[in-house]
Amino acid sequence: MVSESNEEVRDSLYEKYEPLIKFIVKKYMTSANKYGLDYNDLIQEANVGFTDALNSYDEQKEASLKTFISLCIKRKLINAIRKAQTTKNKMQQASLSLDYDYDKNGLPLIDVIKDETADPLLKFSEQENEKVLLQKIKKELSKNEQKVFSYLLKGLNYKEIALLLDKTEKQIDNTIQRIRNKVRLLIKEE
Repeated sequence: MVSESNEEVRDSLYEKYEPLIKFIVKKYMTSANKYGLDYNDLIQEANVGFTDALNSYDEQKEASLKTFISLCIKRKLINAIRKAQTTKNKMQQASLSLDYDYDKNGLPLIDVIKDETADPLLKFSEQENEKVLLQKIKKELSKNEQKVFSYLLKGLNYKEIALLLDKTEKQIDNTIQRIRNKVRLLIKEE
């Protein structure tokens, strides 16, 4: 009967061995739960093992069909649990779907976490606005203020700028205050 590819025969064999399949699955549930596999996952793997057993059973071997089915199911379950232990699988289990509704307001995750500033056109526009503003600022500044401003943009502090321009810290501080006032006026105009 096993060697026949008749669906009715396979269904009757499944009904006969279904209690064995469920018994074996229950033995592996504790270790499977640790790695995110539930009962239905194991039943599915066990059914694949059962089908593999029916497809590859050889009467000429000395094992009974029941023993062979048990062995194939156990191997399939052990492989599934080993696969669930891998780092890749753990990452997949921990990941969240972007389409699933996690929010109380009925919004999918993609809408909850999306970044409005991620729009490339918006970013380009902001960069262009910054360039235009920097050009206007530089036009309003004296040559000395432009030097100090460029050093400020590079992240230098008062002492470093004073050393580079051979000025006192107080002179640099006064220059920076003038730059700030001019920038405030430009921003207000914008």
